[in-house]
Amino acid sequence: MKLYIANCTRGHWNLNINRPEGGVIRLEIPSGQQRQFPMDPNKEGLEIVVEQIRKFGGQPRSNARGKLNEFTGIVYSTDKPLTEAEIVGANEDQLDHAQNRSVAQATRSAQAADLTVREGNNPKGKRRAKSTQISVSKKDGERGGEVPMMDIEFTESGDRKAKLPV
Repeated sequence: MKLYIANCTRGHWNLNINRPEGGVIRLEIPSGQQRQFPMDPNKEGLEIVVEQIRKFGGQPRSNARGKLNEFTGIVYSTDKPLTEAEIVGANEDQLDHAQNRSVAQATRSAQAADLTVREGNNPKGKRRAKSTQISVSKKDGERGGEVPMMDIEFTESGDRKAKLPV
């Protein structure tokens, strides 16, 4: 059986796989490319190798069509090589997942900041500010300015207003 492993990230992957019969195989997969596993494992060996790929966050080809939630960018196929469209689509899923992780982390940070303002060391238990607003932006290399990415505001009642990815 053949095994193909695709790197759908924008970075270089070094995958170290323990061979079923002993030893380690190191597979280098550049960004946007795929490699055939250098051995033809039998069915039991294939399952052992695939299990290791899953531990790194690898997903089967059947999931690489917009169904990926927790995705690290590695896709494998046991029947035939992945197409360029599948690799590009999985890369877009991986970027979406990374953006969603960033938004979730920024939201948690904003909630913690609001909690401090709301409860803090205020002896009367009153809110020290009417609202808490957090803005996240990134530097735009082409224009040199900042590009807004998201705004989160917590009102006096604790309600959240958010403009996510701008």
